[in-house]
Amino acid sequence: MAKFVSPIAISFALAVVTLAGCASQAPKKAAAAQPAPKAASSGSTAFPAVYEDWAKVGYRLDWSGYPFPTAPSTKILTATAFADVFVIQNKSSEVATLDIGTGERRWAATLANPLTKFVGITRDPFDASRIIVSSESEAYVLAAPTGTLLAREQYSRVVDTRPLMEGNLAVFGTSTGEVLAHLMGRNVKAWGFQSTGAINSNLVKFAEGNIGAVSQSGDVMFLTPRGQMIGRARILAGLATDPVTDGNLLFVAGMDQSVWCFAPSGTLVWRYRTSHPLRTQPTVQNGILYVAVPGQGLTALEAASGKVLWTAEGQMGTMICTRKGRAIVWDEQAKTISSVDPENGGVIERISVPHVVRMFTDGPENPNLYAVSEESVVGKFIPRD
Repeated sequence: MAKFVSPIAISFALAVVTLAGCASQAPKKAAAAQPAPKAASSGSTAFPAVYEDWAKVGYRLDWSGYPFPTAPSTKILTATAFADVFVIQNKSSEVATLDIGTGERRWAATLANPLTKFVGITRDPFDASRIIVSSESEAYVLAAPTGTLLAREQYSRVVDTRPLMEGNLAVFGTSTGEVLAHLMGRNVKAWGFQSTGAINSNLVKFAEGNIGAVSQSGDVMFLTPRGQMIGRARILAGLATDPVTDGNLLFVAGMDQSVWCFAPSGTLVWRYRTSHPLRTQPTVQNGILYVAVPGQGLTALEAASGKVLWTAEGQMGTMICTRKGRAIVWDEQAKTISSVDPENGGVIERISVPHVVRMFTDGPENPNLYAVSEESVVGKFIPRD
């Protein structure tokens, strides 16, 4: 493993930061940015991968990265792959970035105390040099090249979901059942829409920019970017997963033993009943909704109609992408990655990845895969020719 360079205290500029021409609140507290050690690509400390196995599902290891070398066993909260950096956050409120090309750690910053709850990482849609890391109470705006804290903005409510960016609005679901839009750069609430039941499943955005939200009481809402309702519906219980969209329709895998499909008007398009509550994250891609049904297996439904196309008996997990047309399925419980035939659900290859705890991708088709080990080592896997 590369040697870790001791943290160096630096000062952060107190400035009025603009977003889309608007002023932002000045920082209250500086984050502790640290210089980056070199990434290792081989040896006993490299990502624990059996190269022949990964080749079976169409991938090979490109590099191993070490975002948290002084705390390798810290649990990972979330990560996001951007075009230039892989941003990862652990449950101790530390954020680090790895260079996409080399895996070298660029910087790390501790944003708050370890008890602070964080909900998501996004990029400023107007300025790619700014990364927004959201806790349940405020936004930390960081400089992408250096990790410098540029601004902090307070939300008017405690938020529970990953920020959905629509222009300079960051839209969240809250524990009080409100869909909340925060105006970035002005540090004010833009609008709110009150529903029934807590909203702690991530929101979705449709092709036209409209927003879909589902509460734990089963309230399904469709809103414009200005918070105006355009449709409403109900399901029979809450959900343990996030709703998904193909850009036109909303798909919900519920605890009420049903998969639901709604149009943004609130009209029910179809409903698929199952024999168990649904707890595994569904995915929709290329007109197919993939959902794992306990006791049944991974099931492919025609997105437009709900028609069952096939069932992969015994195969559970989330379809995370396609590779050369085949569905790549990550089963977090079984610690396996499978390559599944999209025509009939046949499992073509299945490999065991016992050391992987989290999986991320940078796209839906033939993407790079980012696997995180139990020791917080990141392995970037790229498609094989």
